[in-house]
Formats: sequence, C-alpha cells, structure tokens
Amino acid sequence: PMPGSAQLSFGKTIHKALQLFAEKYQTNPKKPNLKLLEQLYEESWIDEWYADKKIKEEYREAGKKMLHTFYDYLTSSKPNIKYIEADFKLNLGPYKFKGKVDRADWVADGLRIIDYKTGKSPKPKDKSGLDQLRIYQWAAQEAWQEKVNSLDYWYLKDNDWVEVEPAKPEEIETLKTGLLGTIDEIRHAIQYDTFSE
Repeated sequence: PMPGSAQLSFGKTIHKALQLFAEKYQTNPKKPNLKLLEQLYEESWIDEWYADKKIKEEYREAGKKMLHTFYDYLTSSKPNIKYIEADFKLNLGPYKFKGKVDRADWVADGLRIIDYKTGKSPKPKDKSGLDQLRIYQWAAQEAWQEKVNSLDYWYLKDNDWVEVEPAKPEEIETLKTGLLGTIDEIRHAIQYDTFSE
C-alpha cells in the first residue's frame, strides 16, 4: 500500500464531514446545525500520518475554520443540493472511467458542480484544474443526463471560489482524447517497466 500524508488524511476528513452534513441538510434544509457539523467532523477525523501532535492540532483548527466557512455559506445561500459525493462511470474507448463528484446543486439553468479544496487557492493564471471539473461536466451530461450550468472549485481555507468555464462539446472530445493518451502511456509504462526512464 502507498504511504499516506497529513494533507490526504485531512482532506478525507473534511470531505467526509461535509458529505454527512450536506446529506442531513438535504433532507431538512430548514435546520442546519453548526454543533452537528462540528460533531461530524470529530467523528470523521482520521488520526494518521501527521508528523507530530503540533501539526495535527494545526490541521484540526484549520478544519474548524473551514467548517464555519461552509456553514455560513449554507445558511446564507440555502443551496438546492442535488448530488453529494455522487459516483459516475463512463465509457472511454475500451476503458471504464470511474470517479466521484463532491457536490452538485440545482441552479436556474442546470447544475452547479462544486469541488471542495482544502489547500491554498491557485494563482490567477493557473489553468491546471480545468480538466478535473470538465470531467465532472462530462459525467453529469453523459452519465446523469443533466445540463451543466457552471463549474466551481471552492477553496475552503481562503473561502475562495474559482469558476471554470464549462467546456464546449468539441472541448469534451479533446479532453477524452487526452485521457485516452494518458491511459495508453501508463499501460505502456507498466508493460515495459519504463517508469524510471
């Protein structure tokens, strides 16, 4: 098994707590409860891979601030949540492509797809995150038969929303071609043991 990391443990903790709370909010949006969110966070806490107690507590406190950010947004915006940690499976050439979307809300003209991030906000010109959200767009359109209105990364640490423009059909096709090329490269590297080259 691959070794873990503090960031991975923390990210999983935040995602799990927000998932559980969003599911409760989805069934009863009139009464979101901050204490419940904090309780779910403690119950979801993964206590592994932190270098020492001090670092672990720093992460824990940072997480509590993120909970407040999430809760404040939920109570003020009252989103209409449709999908939470929703699985998808897509056909990609001869392969099956699987993934999971953090959240998608109903908005005026389709879905608003949201991906939670626990790290720092990217630099303004950083376009490296385009593909992830556009894969989710492809999944929503093809696997769920939903129209997509918007795509957003939510950097909880800074409460920073980074919107990605939804892809045009030809851009989705280009994305698929790129993914197929990456898969073929990985398969070739495994087959001929060329990872170190």
